[in-house]
Amino acid sequence: MIHLIQEIKTVTPFCLTLRFNTGEIIKVNLEQQLRAWSQSPQSKFRELLEPNYFRSVKLNHEIGAVYWDNGLDFCPDVLYQMGVVENNQPFSRFDNVQYSKQEVLVAV
Repeated sequence: MIHLIQEIKTVTPFCLTLRFNTGEIIKVNLEQQLRAWSQSPQSKFRELLEPNYFRSVKLNHEIGAVYWDNGLDFCPDVLYQMGVVENNQPFSRFDNVQYSKQEVLVAV
């Protein structure tokens, strides 16, 4: 099944709570990944470590993905796998999987 984001429910520093096309509400904490991907001074991910900029996230309704004005977006399937159901129970069997930048980004 292809997972698409239908709504951004809440945004806190480095965490997104998202409603998917399955009806599930999933909370995704991106802090660890963002810090890992922000080691290079040229990394666009560094911008997302600024809480106010992170909160500027938008939803592209056409492709069901979240994005920021700096051109970064995230694959909804990866966010779905990384997240936890809103009641904090692990949702994914892939909790220890490390994703590369290429796996997470969506080509728009």
